[in-house]
Amino acid sequence: MTAEPGEDSASEYTIHACEPAELLTVSTSPQAGGWRLSVELVDALGSETADAARVAGAVTANGSADAAGATHVAGAADAAGVADEPGPSDPSEPVTRVRLRHHDVPTEMIRHVGPGWEWYLDRLVGVVTGGEVPGMDVWDSRYMTLGDDYAALTE
Repeated sequence: MTAEPGEDSASEYTIHACEPAELLTVSTSPQAGGWRLSVELVDALGSETADAARVAGAVTANGSADAAGATHVAGAADAAGVADEPGPSDPSEPVTRVRLRHHDVPTEMIRHVGPGWEWYLDRLVGVVTGGEVPGMDVWDSRYMTLGDDYAALTE
């Protein structure tokens, strides 16, 4: 997370789960906020195995707090809270959904954390696809305007 204003600094992470090509769960040090984060790769077309080497840009969003207090975020959401980027033109190509989970987010923070993940994931998509990589110049106008929508998902 080196794109935010201020001086870059190293953060210590603890690995809680590491299942190659499927799941990584880490937590940041208390000095970095003590957040627990998971990245899961899921085959978006429904077969048994996700092919981590072929992430085809299918990114989903859900922004809502689940029963465990986690937030699932990425990309722009439609009315149902889920949006998929177009997959490969060849339907036999694997499509992997990247599912991010920010565990135990206090409900009052959802309005701030959700837009932050939207911004970081749009940056990831931009880097992977060669598209726009949004900077801080659009933070308030494009991302913080989503805060009320995220807060409404917890009501």
